[in-house]
Amino acid sequence: MNKLNKVTQSKMYDLLYETADRVLKELNPCDLINDTCFDSRRTDQKCRCCEGCKHFRDKEGCIVKALGCKLWLCTRSKSQHPYINGYLDALKVVATKVGILYNYRTSKKEEGYMD
Repeated sequence: MNKLNKVTQSKMYDLLYETADRVLKELNPCDLINDTCFDSRRTDQKCRCCEGCKHFRDKEGCIVKALGCKLWLCTRSKSQHPYINGYLDALKVVATKVGILYNYRTSKKEEGYMD
């Protein structure tokens, strides 16, 4: 597959983001309850995946589209849900093949794509 132009990449970014978001919401590998993951409940701390991220707000959660974050799972979730991790990895392969950037904690706009 060839690299896509920026407009098409932006649309593909959205499609991959929405697909990953749907997988995470429907299959819940982070075991979210009231926006708190298993590990955070166990340690009585905020979600460490998002801790310190400039795009995270306590009452709102993430305020941007960040594909890299949607395609990432912590070690616990990866080991407990290898099929979900495999699916997210397949989305990473598609993104890479079409030249879409997906850095962790980096918004779509910061990656250089249009909204």
